[in-house]
Amino acid sequence: MLYLDANVILRYLLEDCEKFIEQSKVYIENYYVYIKNEVLKDVSNLAFEIFEIKNIDFVDALLCSYSKILKYEVVSFDKKLNKYIGTTE
Repeated sequence: MLYLDANVILRYLLEDCEKFIEQSKVYIENYYVYIKNEVLKDVSNLAFEIFEIKNIDFVDALLCSYSKILKYEVVSFDKKLNKYIGTTE
């Protein structure tokens, strides 16, 4: 599954990112859904650690933790975020 940052969706709407969306199963994050399980606790804890240590906003820290713990592939045009998740888009 491919995990998309909001700016990728925006660029898709602007016809800039078809290759990511049309060639993969895509999950679009809904940040208001509460999932009750141990994984969420681990993801949240790591997100807060990243947010505290790195110079990125909390949503990006959350995406980093999804990438590291849940092994989601995060696609973003944010160079700082890509640096932390280990991609080079």
